[in-house]
Amino acid sequence: MADQFSEALAKSGGKFVVVDRTDFLQTLETDAQLAQVLSKVGYPEASPIGYTTPRCDYCPDPMYTRAARHRHIQGVVVLRVVIGPDGRAHDIVVKKKLGLGLTEEAVKAVGKWKFAPAIGPNGKPAAVHMMIEISFNLD
Repeated sequence: MADQFSEALAKSGGKFVVVDRTDFLQTLETDAQLAQVLSKVGYPEASPIGYTTPRCDYCPDPMYTRAARHRHIQGVVVLRVVIGPDGRAHDIVVKKKLGLGLTEEAVKAVGKWKFAPAIGPNGKPAAVHMMIEISFNLD
């Protein structure tokens, strides 16, 4: 298991590449093993392995740009973020874009959101990775 993970890290230039929990299930037998690997390489996932999921307490919708509204652009922006122990979004990475300024508006909005942070297995606030989907719909 460790050799396979080291090999994956080497192939990515030594940088940790975030992989969804399901991708690890083929090589890791238990959630405890998954938690151990994630704790060594970066922020853990919010999941049943001991970290709660952050809850957004203040999450206003992003602005719909005039150009996107005019062209009737709708869809979803997907962001990968670290929710820190301070309850703020850090290290925002765009995983799926929309055009005409909607992606930028989504990033700007999530950067202002306030979360109740994840709680780690030790009972203290912890930083975790999570995916956030922002839907843009013209209703």
